[in-house]
Amino acid sequence: MSAPTIANQPRIRIFVSYSTADTGLVEALVRHIERDGISCFLAPRDISPQPSWEPVLEDRFSRADLFLLVYTADAGESSYVQAEVEKATKAKKEIWTIQEPAAKITKFFKDRDFMHRHLFPLYRGEEADCFAEVLSEIQRVWPAPGRVSVSILRDNCPYPGPVPFRAGSEDVFFGRRTALNRLQIAIDHKHVLLMYGPSAVGKTSLLTVGLKGVLPANCFYPKPIEGVTAAGLIRGLLKELSGQMAPPSSQAREEDALNRILSFIQRGRSNRYVFCFDQMENLFTGNPREIDAFFEALGTILNGSQRPVTILISFRKESLSEVQEYVDKYFPDNWDSLILSNLSGEEAEQCIIEPAARRNVAFDPELARALIKALEKDSETGGAAVNAMDIQKVCVSLWRQVAELAEADKTPKWRLDGHTLARLLNTAGDPQSKREPFRRRCSANVLTGKDRRDLEESSLACCGT
Repeated sequence: MSAPTIANQPRIRIFVSYSTADTGLVEALVRHIERDGISCFLAPRDISPQPSWEPVLEDRFSRADLFLLVYTADAGESSYVQAEVEKATKAKKEIWTIQEPAAKITKFFKDRDFMHRHLFPLYRGEEADCFAEVLSEIQRVWPAPGRVSVSILRDNCPYPGPVPFRAGSEDVFFGRRTALNRLQIAIDHKHVLLMYGPSAVGKTSLLTVGLKGVLPANCFYPKPIEGVTAAGLIRGLLKELSGQMAPPSSQAREEDALNRILSFIQRGRSNRYVFCFDQMENLFTGNPREIDAFFEALGTILNGSQRPVTILISFRKESLSEVQEYVDKYFPDNWDSLILSNLSGEEAEQCIIEPAARRNVAFDPELARALIKALEKDSETGGAAVNAMDIQKVCVSLWRQVAELAEADKTPKWRLDGHTLARLLNTAGDPQSKREPFRRRCSANVLTGKDRRDLEESSLACCGT
């Protein structure tokens, strides 16, 4: 494979670290992602014959924006790969990992943060899906130039506000890479996975946008329904599987619905399936007979399927003890649990800055950190954490008020910074308009009095006031 010709300066340079035993796999990866200014360095492909190749390797390494590790069983044992990883770690390079879940993590790689932080599972036979996910993430973090500039407007807000993210908003969903990695690994090893966490932590968004974004072809999410019954949940799953086909009749017998689900799995194109059931606290606080019927139906699907199936059940943490009782009863040795916690400071910063960047709007990192400081609370495991819903409430109000400010000034705005927020915080309110100060309109519903004062002080500090 010859090196591609790139006419213009690359917008991102990627150093690919891999075992030569995986050359075919890595060349396929590079063919998939090397486009639109994305340049990959691949040894020995990009080293011309010469007495010494070390200077070329050193130059390409130093100029790399991203270090991409392809971790397989062979790579885990390779001394060359280990040396490159050690060098990348010391140089504080951005490290992403493509990993075969079945590959044993060797001693050198064990407990390395990058093996969990930005991970892309690679399943044999589904390489194209993995490569597409890597490319999508590159495009999100290093967007292609030449996009039309967009200012802050009322109708282009990238933050959903006090509601879950909706399908189609994958490009502005950030901050949950670690949770997604943990989910994907757990899905590969267990038939039943429990995901729980406090209210408004972002469970629904993680399933509808996050997980379906990385497993689009084989992840099915029946919408939560009120007045939950086992039969209703199974019919909802069948309706989701049926797609554009006629939905199942509400009078259809549960046995028929289960048989149709098993038939779909058998005839489907995917090698494995993930069925997500969300907001299930509605079921677990109801009739015990319905709970038994639901888990019996799940057992029928898992035992009758000729392909791997994972059932993912999401609920509020208050229902954990009730759920565990039934899972232990029906699946004693084949389930696991994952708690979805509030966001860390780093994750919260991504949730604030990156969605704005997708609209070509610069969100000042100092201002983002000021918002986080005002919103953070002590977590159950120690340290500070930020509720995802609180971030969305603050950011959507800030965005909309800056849009109103731009209209009033008749001047487009492409930046959110301390000056802008200070102006909003200090607005006394115009009696001739309905616009209220940011302090009253947004923060009062999210922040305590002290937190609001901290936010004001931090924002003023951002702009040197």
